[in-house]
Amino acid sequence: MNTTSEAATSEVKPHRYRAGFFTGLLTAFAAMIVITLVVAASGVVSVSAQGSFGPMDSFLGFASRRSIAFHAPTETNPYADDPKSIAEGLPHYRAMCVVCHGAPGLDAGEIAEGLNPPPPDLSAADTQKMTDGELFWVITNGIHSTGMPAFENADPPNTRWKIVSFVRHLPDLTPAERGQLGESREDHGREHSHADEHGHGAQGEAQHTHP
Repeated sequence: MNTTSEAATSEVKPHRYRAGFFTGLLTAFAAMIVITLVVAASGVVSVSAQGSFGPMDSFLGFASRRSIAFHAPTETNPYADDPKSIAEGLPHYRAMCVVCHGAPGLDAGEIAEGLNPPPPDLSAADTQKMTDGELFWVITNGIHSTGMPAFENADPPNTRWKIVSFVRHLPDLTPAERGQLGESREDHGREHSHADEHGHGAQGEAQHTHP
């Protein structure tokens, strides 16, 4: 009789231990959620773009890379290694990309200095090792909360693929192509200088308002 009772007790104890373990795990998880909500609601977490890069940013960067790999199309670029398509992709890169990403031998514009995380160098290995489908997906959809916009509504698919072709070509950028990319910077500089000369901007408006 005692043997039967001891056997029954020994069978019950593991179940109790498992139940206690899962109860403790759920309690700890719930506590973490509550603490996270309280901290977020308090407003102490800074969302300034001037903050330093921390562990959470690293985690979100990792999650972003995995998300891109998961959602990106597997199809290959129909314009890969096509010189004409590379040439056609250049003006679109100049209009939409160079101001933030720059190019080999050409620094990014002023706006890139205020972005956090900073826009990546698209000629670097980290970008070039991405698949064509991943690059196409990023150009199409953008990346949330990074400053990278979505261009799906700005350009048709064939144009976006040609931009991918040009991004692939960046490590082999020629001096002539670099000069073409720099034209937009020179135009912006002339416009900026023109605005300063004529008192445009907040200070200029104040001068015009109060002669």
